[in-house]
Amino acid sequence: MPDRITEMEFDPPRLTGREQEVLSYMAEGLTNREIAAQMVVALSTVKWYVRQIFNKLGVNGRQQAVERAQALGPLPVDAESVLVGNLPAQLSSFVGREKELVAIRHLLKKGRLVTLSGAAGSGKTRLALKAAALKAADYPDGISFVSLVGTRDPLQVTSAIAQSLGVREQPDRPLMQTLRRNLADKQMLLILDNFEHLLAAAPLITDLLAAAPRLTILVTGREALRVSGEHEYLVPPLALPGTAPHQPPAELLAVESVALFVERARMASHDFRLTEENAATVAGICRRLDGLPLAIELAAPRIKLFSPAQMLERLHGRLGLLVRGPRDLPEHQRTLRDTLDWSYNLLDQEEQRLFARLAVFQGGRTIEAVQAVCSSPAQSSMALPDRSEGDDETFPGSEHVLADLESLLNKNLLYQKKGPDGEPRFYMLETLHEYARERLAELDEQERMQDRYLDYYVQYCEALAPGYLRAGQMLLFKRTEAEMDNIRAAFEWAMQSGQYEKGARLITAVNYYLRYSTNRVVEGYRLARCLLPHASGLALRYRIPFLAGVSELALQNNNIVRYRRLARRAQDLARQAGDRELLAWSLVLIAAFGRDDPHYESAIRDGLESVTLFRELNDRPGLAYALNRLGEVYRLGGELD
Repeated sequence: MPDRITEMEFDPPRLTGREQEVLSYMAEGLTNREIAAQMVVALSTVKWYVRQIFNKLGVNGRQQAVERAQALGPLPVDAESVLVGNLPAQLSSFVGREKELVAIRHLLKKGRLVTLSGAAGSGKTRLALKAAALKAADYPDGISFVSLVGTRDPLQVTSAIAQSLGVREQPDRPLMQTLRRNLADKQMLLILDNFEHLLAAAPLITDLLAAAPRLTILVTGREALRVSGEHEYLVPPLALPGTAPHQPPAELLAVESVALFVERARMASHDFRLTEENAATVAGICRRLDGLPLAIELAAPRIKLFSPAQMLERLHGRLGLLVRGPRDLPEHQRTLRDTLDWSYNLLDQEEQRLFARLAVFQGGRTIEAVQAVCSSPAQSSMALPDRSEGDDETFPGSEHVLADLESLLNKNLLYQKKGPDGEPRFYMLETLHEYARERLAELDEQERMQDRYLDYYVQYCEALAPGYLRAGQMLLFKRTEAEMDNIRAAFEWAMQSGQYEKGARLITAVNYYLRYSTNRVVEGYRLARCLLPHASGLALRYRIPFLAGVSELALQNNNIVRYRRLARRAQDLARQAGDRELLAWSLVLIAAFGRDDPHYESAIRDGLESVTLFRELNDRPGLAYALNRLGEVYRLGGELD
């Protein structure tokens, strides 16, 4: 039996172009980390290439690999690095996506129809081409790439496929019939790129698959086809760097988005390097671009014009900066705005309106919030849903809004995460959020939507507030934290638009959460202080609890003077108003720091009066809270009994 070396002499191993590049650096004595820096790829990527080289050469070490390669002479290049079928030749290197490639290759092995869906600019086409090249050996009859960007009519999809395959139309036979016969016995891969605007033609794909049992079709588009036998793979943005202020350049180069930015920046400016000085800024650029490959490809070449710090600053208006992409890109990809316009124009009118209206939210959105805020006026009662009833019909027309929301999710203009109690929350990439804000401004209804947004969160938070003092408190804290971006934005709109009463109601409703959350007490105090100059104009039923709440926040922030002044003001107003409930809650604002505190005796008196009032009102949560506060005053006064 011939040994392994003899076998290799007859059948020399095939290394990819990248593997041969790694091997050449190994021969120069570079470490894996140094090779990663030279190639501008992740360290893990280099290690993966090294393992591939070892396996293909049948060795266990770097020196053995170099010696074996020298003994074998020039090695043939593997199929993945040469032109395959009619796949477009790529003029720049492919960066990262190792996990995605493994998953897609598995799906291509498992099924015959695979759809790569994803947000605009997420790199679906490039990923499909790379995955196809890696699988070339599995398709003896070849791979055919069909670009559908220029195809406007679903009826023309058949012609586009036939033209790509060189199938000619016969005068006495429908083209589809000729195409089916041509593909019937072929084991090949057909790539249909940019299918999102031609979904009406999806049935012809299943028709071809039924007629050609060894045919595999790989589709790219903004959404799935939703046909039988389809395996959908959602293409995510590139991995993003963390937010730690000081990350070594070598570690950042292991992050896909950073690696892509650095490599494309070096193509534009050969002396660009990731350094200790610019590493954090480049990481910030990649985060601000959401890790979208197209956005990074458009931004990186502008390193010739801007320093990394200047670029990061200008990316606050990223849609205006990311323009003038390569002339050989499809027209709709030459600027980031063109790419987003392409996606937006594929939506129907109601979907466009919902997409724009969703821009009023910050962070995530629940289904209930979307129904309440984004429904047309005739469709929404602005009433809060009663979760206990599990009724999805609280809002008239909610099914229509839900259908549009689902469509935006399917088109990858939104993505979904689970909320604190398992309910879905819907998010936008910040790039899409900026675009949606522009569209909302064009609709000339931004103020109306922000008013409804404020109204919803006032009602939502006021409905939550009683639960802070009952069982299930921690779940409500998590819900409030999940909505904090929205609560803050709603409050800021209340201040900006002069709706101070609604602002007071909102900040009062979440006051307990702000005081006892581990990381919100300073922010809560800052927000509440903004409203203090306007407190005198509030109705008493809102002014009293607002002043009481601000006093508590002042206490938590160690501003004892302001705490006592505001607490006393709230108590005086409550007595004047003759409202026993408001008086009970204002009297419970007691604090004294020992028997020598001049306010000790008055704190005891106020605490006892609040306990009495809560008992008379049969308010058990209030009574529990008052007893706890009174007990704390006694403890600090040394009266432990």
